[in-house]
Amino acid sequence: MQKVWHSLIVALSCSVVVACGSSSEGGGIDIGAQPSDFLEIELCQMFLAFARDDLGIVNVWFDDSKGYDPEESVGMNGYCVLTEKNGNSTIGTLKVRNPGRHGTIEPGDPDFQPEDGYEEKVWMTSDNQYRTQVGSWVSDVRFNKSNIQTVNGALEFSSEEVDKTIDFLIKVARDVQK
Repeated sequence: MQKVWHSLIVALSCSVVVACGSSSEGGGIDIGAQPSDFLEIELCQMFLAFARDDLGIVNVWFDDSKGYDPEESVGMNGYCVLTEKNGNSTIGTLKVRNPGRHGTIEPGDPDFQPEDGYEEKVWMTSDNQYRTQVGSWVSDVRFNKSNIQTVNGALEFSSEEVDKTIDFLIKVARDVQK
């Protein structure tokens, strides 16, 4: 009788463990998702360099109020906020994340529209938000619609700036997943 109870307890325990780690929607624990060793400070430095060098944004710095630890890695997600040097206004936000193989990045927001012509999956909105996926890594950037100043005046997202932004996002996702 004791063996029967033991077998029943083992069978029930296994069923509970399996049920907790899976779902019909593909959620649950994803042991295939790998954290990144890429440092958050590197992420912010890349974003700042892109804003200054590629988009020509002036009077910009990354918001270090988070207290970025130079040794802190991105792990499964990271972010950086660019502000005006005087700190009064947010210029842009960069986010990276690894939702794992069960994660979907198909934006539920109807404002995000898929864009063809890029080497990776790309979505964008009409208000300066861009998203791309490389492998299991997703990178997003959003620029404030307010008057962002560049060396040539107010920032306008022409097709050239959009392409630069998408190329930057793809590079970020590739670098973070290495």
